[in-house]
Amino acid sequence: MVQSNAQVRVDTGVMAWLDRIYSDLRSSHADQIYDYILTQIFLGQTPPGHRLMENQIARHLGVGIGHVHETVIRLRDEGWIELIPHGGARVINYHDPHKHRQLYDMRISLESGIFFFLAQTITSAQAAELEAIVRRIESASVVQEPMEYRRQDAEFYMKTALFAGGARLITIYRCIFLQWSVMMDRCRQNKSTQSQSEKAHRAIFSALKAKDSTLAAELVRHHIPMPECQI
Repeated sequence: MVQSNAQVRVDTGVMAWLDRIYSDLRSSHADQIYDYILTQIFLGQTPPGHRLMENQIARHLGVGIGHVHETVIRLRDEGWIELIPHGGARVINYHDPHKHRQLYDMRISLESGIFFFLAQTITSAQAAELEAIVRRIESASVVQEPMEYRRQDAEFYMKTALFAGGARLITIYRCIFLQWSVMMDRCRQNKSTQSQSEKAHRAIFSALKAKDSTLAAELVRHHIPMPECQI
């Protein structure tokens, strides 16, 4: 574990959500630094367009700057940050219309393929596991627990990626899903859109269970509208 003299106060719900999605990490100093920076992005403490100061992060966490730089390169490769010529690094601003569209197209393309393939290969055990998640999503919606809804929504998509392509696909897909989540946190969503989203999980699952590849992929495409973002 990375030791820090200055502990950052973070929302426990956000941390629990990230811990669940990134449970395969926590193995090295670089992974801990990665987790720290990613948490700051999720909490809005390093918002889109914000510069990352490697020296400050190294001092704050009490680690070598080489470990921080290694993490910055990893975050760049995953699409979280961009390097500024002669100016360090900054969090990518997915509110930029061009970057926003790129992220949207990547998620649509990847998820359509995931659900199209999984509908052909899904097992009864996998279907049972996904249906249990859908029930938890619906329950969280009824009792209005947004963080639990968010956790279960992430669990649903991560499980489908795992079932469709294993650990390698999860590594690719996870970054796109989480970058989309960060962007959506800062976008306007009305109640009708949220209501449609809640119903979509059941419809998508039904298409998977029926092994209807075309319908599953089509429902996923309609489930992800292009949101209107506040810059």
